[in-house]
Amino acid sequence: VATTVAKVEAYTLDGTSVATIDEMHLFGDPTTVLRVDGDLDGLLDSEEDAQGSEARDADGDDDGLEDGAEPVPWGDSDGDGRADAVD
Repeated sequence: VATTVAKVEAYTLDGTSVATIDEMHLFGDPTTVLRVDGDLDGLLDSEEDAQGSEARDADGDDDGLEDGAEPVPWGDSDGDGRADAVD
């Protein structure tokens, strides 16, 4: 899944393609890249999507470490002698 970029049309209150000052105040810059960490594990959902991990599961591989603690799949963040990708 690609990083989501909001478009003006999606956030206008009056259905036009032009954002008013009030709409910009409410919704921000319509070209801002949304930075979301839905499972609060320390990795953005877009990063998890790019790595192939589950963006709605804080510990996608169920090894007891949140995904954000092990962002490098070939690392050994829990010190068990096995790469995080295999844990």
